[in-house]
Amino acid sequence: LQDLWWRLDRSLLKDACWMSATFSGMDSLRSGTTTIVDHHASPSYITGSL
Repeated sequence: LQDLWWRLDRSLLKDACWMSATFSGMDSLRSGTTTIVDHHASPSYITGSL
């Protein structure tokens, strides 16, 4: 986790996260999916979120 995922997590930008979530949600709706669960945690992104 420390060597890969946490480093990637620290490099995420707010706009990139928003675009990724928006695109994924729109793509899911187009294919008929109405419920999505995303296991994404960014403790350094929003203070107090976890």
